[in-house]
Order: sequence, then C-alpha cells, then structure tokens
Amino acid sequence: KALEPFYTTKRNRNASGIGLSICYGIIGEHYGTIMLESEYMEGTTVIIKLPLEGSPVVQS
Repeated sequence: KALEPFYTTKRNRNASGIGLSICYGIIGEHYGTIMLESEYMEGTTVIIKLPLEGSPVVQS
C-alpha cells in the first residue's frame, strides 16, 4: 500500500504521498526491486536492489 500513489500517513502535513510511488517506477524501469520491512512503533526499512551495469538480468 505504501508504494501506491498519494498514500501517506501524515494527514496534518503538506505530504503528497507520491515519493515512494515515483521511486518504485524508476527502480522498475532499471530492472530493480524495492522491498519495505516495517515493525510497529520501530520504523521502516527500505531495501532497493539494482542490477550492475552489464550484468545479466535474472527473473525470479
């Protein structure tokens, strides 16, 4: 859900919620992956993997 356009948890701020959605699109265009790991009241870790230039792309 966090990767969907305009999703935000910051209701009282000027947050558009578009940032992760744009990142997801750019990463996908470069054959990469993005993964979110969240722990309640602890925070979120974002893991981005991009292939090295010239490396063969392996689809899983």
